[in-house]
Amino acid sequence: MFGALGGVLPLRLGGTATNGWTAAQHARVAADLVAVGRTTPIATFSFTKVGAAVTITDYRGRNGTGLAYAPTPSSIGNGHARFTWSLPGWENESGDLQPVVITGARLSAVFNGTDHISPGITWSGVVVDTYTESHGASGNGLVDVGGTVRIWGTVGDSARRAIGDYAGDPNKRDSTTEGTTPYADGILRDLQAQRGSAYSTKTGTLVDCENLALARFLAGVGPRNAEKYRANMFPGTSDERLPYWEKFLAVPFAADEPKWQRRQKLAAHYPVSEGPKIEVIRARCTALLGDVFVDVTTSAGADLANPPTLTFWPGINPGPADYDLGGGCWASERDHYFVQVQQPAGMTDGEFLQLVNVQLFRMLDDLLPATATFSWGIGGGFFLDISRLDFTGMTPS
Repeated sequence: MFGALGGVLPLRLGGTATNGWTAAQHARVAADLVAVGRTTPIATFSFTKVGAAVTITDYRGRNGTGLAYAPTPSSIGNGHARFTWSLPGWENESGDLQPVVITGARLSAVFNGTDHISPGITWSGVVVDTYTESHGASGNGLVDVGGTVRIWGTVGDSARRAIGDYAGDPNKRDSTTEGTTPYADGILRDLQAQRGSAYSTKTGTLVDCENLALARFLAGVGPRNAEKYRANMFPGTSDERLPYWEKFLAVPFAADEPKWQRRQKLAAHYPVSEGPKIEVIRARCTALLGDVFVDVTTSAGADLANPPTLTFWPGINPGPADYDLGGGCWASERDHYFVQVQQPAGMTDGEFLQLVNVQLFRMLDDLLPATATFSWGIGGGFFLDISRLDFTGMTPS
């Protein structure tokens, strides 16, 4: 197995749009997979209804395909059918129960041949109710006809899916070493030449299979292994060595945080500081927070002789007694950084707070000098002050 796949997987990006898989194409596929997961129905099924008999004839869902995975049908009354899943979630490939949240549904009713049928559908939890009402020669009211139901929603953490879950990253570039020709190809040609003309080079022969397996094996344990070693030397390209970088950089993560997110955040913590310049802080916040980051501002004052408004020192402008660490209150907003953020749609409160209260705090605590204070907030005011050296009086209007 290793000899057959070791020098092939993972696939290297590169080549041309028609011969290979470029980084741009890979990013497009990853983005399309996310879009498909967010826009396609989580379940589709057809049913018939004749009196009290409701029968599902076809079912396709993210929990499986076939009638064994379909909900339990029942008749509530004339023209009213109910479909119920036995559990509040669906099992994934590992057998773990994933909660299902229905966000939308549509019923396409079957035409009974004479009347106009108005379909209706409602849902609550994992229970879906359908209604079919007739308008025409047969009279008005609920009638028994079949139809097709399409359901949209989320299963498990599908609402949090991003291109990183499919190994996508807008910063990926084509491989400079194997983007056009893999290592295994060059090694294969060398092995064929070493065997001499007495051995066939035709594909599909036993000799060719042996050469190909050896070439892939040697590519995997040789140049590819060396590249993997170099990649693990930096957190932004690391894979097997991510636990080392988490410990070395002392960056805490949530237990369920995916590897691609941990890699991005570790890369944001890794660069050597260029000093607490506002443009450096803005760039680092952008790299760490992504769409959550809005801007960062600071109060500098006109000059040293004219400090910002919230500047306190004993005898000149005494500050709050609660913040007197000895010898009076010495504090100023001159070196206070305010990070304005936003919570994107689809991001849970837990993910948002972990990012700004843990990740952002740790980065700014390392980046800024001990004399600096910082906080984050939504809009023009504070959501929560996270700087341990700051005080309420510095809240901007």
